[in-house]
Amino acid sequence: MKESCNISVLMAVHNGVEPLHLHEALESLHNQTLPPRQIILVEDGKLNNSLKRIIAKWRWVWRH
Repeated sequence: MKESCNISVLMAVHNGVEPLHLHEALESLHNQTLPPRQIILVEDGKLNNSLKRIIAKWRWVWRH
């Protein structure tokens, strides 16, 4: 696991978000030299399956 910095990132996602944009944002955070210690992702309303899959993938990546 990479070393992280002592910051948290707060993001919101809603059904109108382009799934690729969410993926790219999470990937960018993950690839930082010192990634954040945690990401707090607020689901603003019901999300479509594409967004749920991206969140599930990145939840696994960030925990391992």
